[in-house]
Amino acid sequence: MATYATEEIQRLNASLLELQRAHLCSSMTVTTLPDISCTPRQAWESGNRTQFLLAANHSLDASLAGMPRMDDMDNYLTWYLSLENKQDNNAANDTTLEWLFITKCTLAVYGHNVSSILQSTLPLSESLAYWDSIYGNTWHEVYYGIQSAPVRLYHLIANTWQVFSDSSSSPSFKIKNLITSSDHILSCLFPMALRDNGSDSNIKQQRPSDGQQQQQQHHHYLYDYSRTHRHHLRHPGKSLVHVFRKLYNLPLPLALVRDEIQQKRTTLRLFRARQATTLGLLIKQVPHFVEESLERTNRRGSILGDGDSLLSAATATSRAPTEEEQAVSLHQVACGTTQCVKALTSCLLGGDGNHMQSITSLDDLQQRMNWQATLDDIERSRGEFTMTSTSPYNVAKDLKQLVDLQPTYQHYLQVWKQNYGPPSSLSRYWLPGLVALFAGKMTMDYVFERKEDIVAWANEGMTTIREFLVHWLWEPTKGILDTIRFQDRRIGLSSKEGLKSDLQSLERMVIQFAKDHYQFSNAQANQLLTQVRDGDISQVLLAYENEIKHPLRNAIQGDLIQTLLIQVQKTKVDMDMAMQALDKLLKSNELNFAFLAVAPSMLLTWAFVSWLKNVYQKRDGNRIRQIGRPLKNTLRRIDRLFTLDPDGNELTCESQGVLLCELLLLRNYAQYLPTRNSIRELFIEDIRDLETVRLSKMQKKETIGRMYRSWKFLY
Repeated sequence: MATYATEEIQRLNASLLELQRAHLCSSMTVTTLPDISCTPRQAWESGNRTQFLLAANHSLDASLAGMPRMDDMDNYLTWYLSLENKQDNNAANDTTLEWLFITKCTLAVYGHNVSSILQSTLPLSESLAYWDSIYGNTWHEVYYGIQSAPVRLYHLIANTWQVFSDSSSSPSFKIKNLITSSDHILSCLFPMALRDNGSDSNIKQQRPSDGQQQQQQHHHYLYDYSRTHRHHLRHPGKSLVHVFRKLYNLPLPLALVRDEIQQKRTTLRLFRARQATTLGLLIKQVPHFVEESLERTNRRGSILGDGDSLLSAATATSRAPTEEEQAVSLHQVACGTTQCVKALTSCLLGGDGNHMQSITSLDDLQQRMNWQATLDDIERSRGEFTMTSTSPYNVAKDLKQLVDLQPTYQHYLQVWKQNYGPPSSLSRYWLPGLVALFAGKMTMDYVFERKEDIVAWANEGMTTIREFLVHWLWEPTKGILDTIRFQDRRIGLSSKEGLKSDLQSLERMVIQFAKDHYQFSNAQANQLLTQVRDGDISQVLLAYENEIKHPLRNAIQGDLIQTLLIQVQKTKVDMDMAMQALDKLLKSNELNFAFLAVAPSMLLTWAFVSWLKNVYQKRDGNRIRQIGRPLKNTLRRIDRLFTLDPDGNELTCESQGVLLCELLLLRNYAQYLPTRNSIRELFIEDIRDLETVRLSKMQKKETIGRMYRSWKFLY
């Protein structure tokens, strides 16, 4: 919404270019061409009014591309008014240039005021949200009372000292009266509790010293709105305590704090409604000479047929306008400019002259916020406007008065914000600052006392992480790669050569035993060798069975020990063969075992990385959810505004102003949305649809419905 005023004045200024071009083409010749290098100041110093108007219009065209500076407008209007009595030979041609100059200055002042009012609504909404978050919550109200306690005590001491020094009574009598005066103490600690209608002059006392008369005319715009039901609270002592306890059912200090917050909330709402009404009136009273010119062209083309109307429109735009058409266009420009200045004057200065009266009740404020009479007056004067009854000089004087009041207006806004806005940063954060100071000191003392332990813990933690990464991630992963590339062929459970040597030894032992005891031939020995290779040593077992019948004798004289040793060798061969089979099984699943070994550490690492990723993503999600609540509340207020507006298809002044204020707040919230997937860009595009004036209320309600359907953070 910060660009709304800029886009509006750029559109209006573009509609003046055709009139300006036509005037220059009809009035300027080769010998009278202006010096484009001449600045407005140089032209003013030379005393050539025509040259000044041309240079000023050129400078205004450049400045209207952005937001013009009010200092430049002040200088241009001052120079123009000083040249009014200096007439030249081209006075007849200066009328168009004068109105163009006044219109461009009016557009600049109009855009500046609209932008200023729009920008002032953002701190209003933020202040109101701050007080709403505190009001009704006992703990928040107590915390606010503690926050503001130093400022209240300072005001009490300062005011007491001032009363003590100004009074002519004896010191003991003054001290006794001040101590026993509940009105004095409460008015210093809680100035809103005992503020009456006649003494409520905080803003009046803080006015700047320059321009007192103009400031008095402007003072109605920034009243310190009084309470509507506080006249009965100005009772000292027990009656005051009784009234506040009965009103809030709370202890007196907390009741006074809640009363103060409630008054600020009410004042903020009333002032924001007044700002919105003023803004809506300015939006409705923007010059409309573009639309009127187009309607006139359409009416002229509608007399002909469908095909002829296009030809007529093309011919009308290609040829230069006649003097009659130019006069009509100039009349529309002058009329629109005059009405716009009148609307600005009514909004910022007031037209009834009674705005210096204090607003003491809600009814008085609502009566002053009724702009229907102002609208009727402006519309009536629009119908009565003639070129002879209004001169550019008079309009320039009114516009100059508005420009002179801009610093005063900004000053009053700042003073008003100090009186009714949130506490200062020092008041809000002195208590957390003290807590942070003491907590920080304790933390630093603990850190320095256990410095060596903390360093050791840090080193152990780094060592643990490094060892985990090296031994449980890097080396197992490297082993997997070596296994895949057959680079790590380490010895298994048994070797083929060891099994072969043990088997050959068993064969020789069995053959030798058979030859010694059974006198086997070579053929029988070869058959026995085949049986041994197959694991059959039955010949040895038969001999062992016979020898075991007399173990002691055969152990000494027989072959019992030899048969036992052959069986031991057979067991060794069997063990080697089993280990060989197991080794083959392990080698065939070596890659699987490697993955199983590294899987826990990889899973743990993956879980940690996923957690970090979720934390990072949840930060955006939490930010969207946090900003989603005020977005939903703002959209709800906009939807409710369309529903409750009394007019059929056109918003009232207050509704139009409130809509622009809410859209400004919505655009400000949208800046916190993430830029990924064009979320912020598309959401701002929806806001622009709501800003579009040509859309009806029903179309804007459909836009709000589309926003609810499109954005999950609005669910």
